[in-house]
Parts: sequence; C-alpha cells; structure tokens
Amino acid sequence: AEGYTLRRLRDRAVRRAAHDRHTDLWEAVKIVFCGLANGEPRLGLPALAGLFASTQCPDLDAARLENRALLGAVFRLAWLRESGGLVRVNWRDMGPDELGYVYEGLLELVPQITEDGRSFRFAGADESRGHARKTTGSYYTPDELVQLLLESALDPVVERTVQAHPDRPAEALLELCIVDPACGSGHFLLAAASRLADHVARIRAAGTPTPEDYQHALRDVVRRCIYGVDMNPLAVELCKVSLWMESIDPGLPLTFLESHVRHGNSLLGTTRELMGDKVPEDAWVVLEGDDKKLTASIKKRNKAELAGQRLLPFVHANGTGSLQEAIQAVEQAPDTDAATLAEKEQRWKALLASQAYEHQKLVADAWCAAFLWPKDEPGPVADAAPTTAVWRSLRDKEAPPSPVLVETTRTIAAQYAVFHWELAFPQVFGRGGFDVVLGNPPWERVKLQEQEF
Repeated sequence: AEGYTLRRLRDRAVRRAAHDRHTDLWEAVKIVFCGLANGEPRLGLPALAGLFASTQCPDLDAARLENRALLGAVFRLAWLRESGGLVRVNWRDMGPDELGYVYEGLLELVPQITEDGRSFRFAGADESRGHARKTTGSYYTPDELVQLLLESALDPVVERTVQAHPDRPAEALLELCIVDPACGSGHFLLAAASRLADHVARIRAAGTPTPEDYQHALRDVVRRCIYGVDMNPLAVELCKVSLWMESIDPGLPLTFLESHVRHGNSLLGTTRELMGDKVPEDAWVVLEGDDKKLTASIKKRNKAELAGQRLLPFVHANGTGSLQEAIQAVEQAPDTDAATLAEKEQRWKALLASQAYEHQKLVADAWCAAFLWPKDEPGPVADAAPTTAVWRSLRDKEAPPSPVLVETTRTIAAQYAVFHWELAFPQVFGRGGFDVVLGNPPWERVKLQEQEF
C-alpha cells in the first residue's frame, strides 16, 4: 500500500512538485503488472494473466518513463477539474456502458507520432470527428435496446434449450454459441453473457444463486459460449477487456479469449462450399485504377483454364477436420492457473503458425484476393494473379506458390481484413453453426446524402 499501489500514484499526481525526471515510479508499476501476470505472493497479487500478460504491451514494458510523464498521465486518468476543485474518477464502478462510450470517443481521435518520435498529438481530431465510426460502422447501442434484442433473440433459445435437455439444462446452456459479428466494445456480448449466466447460476443453485455462484457461471459462459468479430483492432482489444473486467472470478486467472474474439471483416471471406473447384469469371472485373485490356486478358486466361479443366474429376479434400480437432483440444485445455493458461496460449499460437492453418488460410485468402487483385499494369503481380489453374495448384500443393502471389495475397487480405468464418471457428461450424447471432440495428438512413460526409 505504501510503495506500489496506484492509489499512491493518484495522490502523488496532485502534487506538481512530485513530477520529477526520475524513473522509479514506472519501475514499481511494472513490478505490479508483472505480479498480476504471473502472481506475486510478496505483494499479495494473484496471477491474472490476460490483460496483464507480458505479451500485451512489450514496448511499454521495455520503456523508461520519467515520473513527470507517468504522474501526468495518472492525473489525467484519475482526476477531473470541476468548479469546486478536483473530483476523483470512480473507475471501480465503471460498467460496460461507460466503456462503450470510451470506445466511441477513441474512434474520433487521430493520434500521430511526430517526426522525431519523441511525442505524439491528436491531429485533425475536429476535422475527422466521426470519420472512423462511419468507415468502420461503429456505433454504441443504448442498454435499453440491447435488452430488448436479447428478449427476442436470446431468451427463446434459452427456453427451448432447457426444455430439450431436462436432465442436464445447465450444461446444455453452456454448449450454446452466441456471436456478435460486429462486436465493438462488447456491449451486446457482455449483456448476453450476463443474462445466460443468470440462467446457469439459478439452475446450478436450484434457487436463488449467491454472487459467487453467478460469477462462477459468468466466467464459464464467457469462456465457452461467447464469440465476437470486429474489423477494428481497437474494438477487439476493448471487447476482451470488457469481458475480462466483468467475468473475473477470484482465485482464477482471466479467461482465454484469443480464439473467441477475432479481428476481421465478418462480411468479406469465403467457405469451402463457396470456393468450390474454381475461381469464378465474376472475379475478374475492372476495378478503380485497373487497365481494361489487362483485366480482359486475365479473365480470358481464367476462362480458358476453366474450359480445359472442366472434365477433370476432382474430389474436394476436407482439410478442416484435423484443424477442428486441434482447436477443440485448445478450447478444452484447462486455464485454472497462470501455468495452464500460458500453456493454452502457447498451443493457440502454435496452431495459428502451423503449416496446416497457414495453408488453408492462404488458399481462402487467394480465392478472395482474386476479386480485389490489382490489374493496373503488366508485370509480376499481373502474371501471378490467382486464376483457376494457379489457385488449384496452390490448393492442391502441386508446386510451391510464387512469392509474388503469396505476398500480394497477404497484403490484400490484411488491407481488407478478410475473415473466413469456417476457418476461424471450425469447432462451431462442425456442430452446425451459431445458435444466436446478435447485431446492431442499422442506425444510418438507407438513402445516403452528400452533406453527411
């Protein structure tokens, strides 16, 4: 309490004379964060991992920070200037509502690092206000509307599930899969998790559950039932933070969310059924900046390849079976302490880096990239275009793919945040898909007007 707590920093931040150039305070904060990552009995800190894991902010962990910079930041976070003086910010009672508004506010700011790299500023915040929200479709929904949606979308599924499994209702509810394909800061998901956890806790307690019963149930629901996707990386991070904040269970680390909350454009991707056995002719159309003659040439090449291969028999190999089993093994691995959670995270990273996963993702990315391929000038990029023969060769591993094909495909996939649902959640699609899909209603008018922009 005297040497390490943030309360001490908060009180010291008020005294401007304490804003010196030494770096001891940041070193003490890093000890606290490290203790929360791995556990530190000497400070009474439990191992939470998750948000505090060493992989979350490696640049900050390695940085030197002067006391004046740290205390200046703490002051901005901990105090508000009111007419009557300073008022302390009550972070402890901040709920998902406030976090959602924080998320919207962050999208309206545009941080830029100065050329010398010594400072940053929020450049053009006034001019770009709201721009990121429009381009990413990010809007925060009031809680009243969220609850109405849950009553119509989630409650009937819960009722049917309990009725269908009278001998094991709680376990059946924990087998439900709930997704928000544009999760933002996680408001819909957290509300759904809370409502589902309430049902699970009541069933387990056979009556009125204690707060501890509810918290146990909430952690189980978040760990097993909740899925989210968003094309904004900031949203993905805030969604995980929101879920961690609410589902923390004393004595247990923060639950593993990497495989459930994913970054990507949920509207842009493909499936094995959609890809079929070819790259369709519709992929090769003139986009902005494309050369018409070059596009027509690539389209003609693709058409000739389709005609030449139409009579060849082919059995589409289902390569997702082993991947589904591997992801299910990670999902079922325990995360009851820091050691088992770290092992689970390592297994997940190894799975994403495996040749099987990378190959399947590259095949799906290349198929989608065909619709977005740059066709502005002849050259290596145009020659490497994933026409049907090129794509099938990649899929069937007939020959090593050209570096240009791989590099261009990965660039396009990253630029458009291409997201393949079957590949991202094979354990869900192996059981038939999601049980509940939650989403934000369309706030914008259908007819766009120029003055909006």
